[in-house]
Amino acid sequence: MLTTCPDCGGQLSTRAKMCPHCGRVKPTLSGCDGACLGCLLFFLLVLLIASC
Repeated sequence: MLTTCPDCGGQLSTRAKMCPHCGRVKPTLSGCDGACLGCLLFFLLVLLIASC
């Protein structure tokens, strides 16, 4: 599957870690950001189940 680079507009694979045209690195969720997102989703799921 292909996506468009927000910097140069070139096409790149959704699995690519960087754009082959301009070299822009795709942002990823790092350490705390990923953990914080996981905790938030967990608590939202718990709240959803508890409200039933």
